[in-house]
Amino acid sequence: MAVSLVKCSQCGKVFDPVAEHCLHDRNTNAYTCADCLGQAPPPRSRSVFPAPAAASADSGKKPRSRTGSVLRILFGILFILAAFNSVNDGDNIWFTCFVIGAALLIWQFWPQLRQLLRKKQTEVRVQREAEAREAREANRQKICSHCGAVGTGTVCEYCGMPFDE
Repeated sequence: MAVSLVKCSQCGKVFDPVAEHCLHDRNTNAYTCADCLGQAPPPRSRSVFPAPAAASADSGKKPRSRTGSVLRILFGILFILAAFNSVNDGDNIWFTCFVIGAALLIWQFWPQLRQLLRKKQTEVRVQREAEAREAREANRQKICSHCGAVGTGTVCEYCGMPFDE
């Protein structure tokens, strides 16, 4: 599934509107990140809407019930405790109990783990793009305004003066 990135209209931060709570202005199609929402109240002309991709992504999914979540956590912990309790019994039932308990806990916490992994991947991709942009900028040839030499980097290698941007 492709991750759509948007840019915050106030601070310029690039973020995933599906993973984070954000403010979307339908008139200007501008997004405001959760960090900026916490700093200042939004203007009255904007209203809080989920990101457009979030509505289509969650349309086929049913929300998890609180009872089911509590039961998965409870039984997962009980199975893992039973596994540790039966390690010295001599049979291999402890392994089965441990696998069932771990599977229940992973099943419960997988959406949060997947969201954290996607957020981390998005941050890494944005950082790599920024580093590549900086590398391209550093290798771009510039003309020194003092001596007229052509060079790369931030300082002229002939006269030692910084390049004008």
